[in-house]
Amino acid sequence: MISDKEGLEKPIDYFQYILTYGSIGTSIQTLSKEVFLKYNFPEKQVCMYLNNFDYSTFVIVIFVLLFYSYGKIKPVIQETFVNKEKIRLDD
Repeated sequence: MISDKEGLEKPIDYFQYILTYGSIGTSIQTLSKEVFLKYNFPEKQVCMYLNNFDYSTFVIVIFVLLFYSYGKIKPVIQETFVNKEKIRLDD
């Protein structure tokens, strides 16, 4: 869905990027909170009827989402923050 077009379509692509990684971030946060509550405060957990298999699946999903996000964001961060070699062209 991310396009290479210039002009008015580019902000829409950036907005879609922000929404995608925002939803991934909130999913990771929600799943992490539930796993933390299950093992530290079992009386306050929201999903009381889930078993250990469900929680292990939560942990796997958290890692998959983190690695997916890292793989997509790494080239952007490198492009933004890593110094580029300056090429000098002689006349």
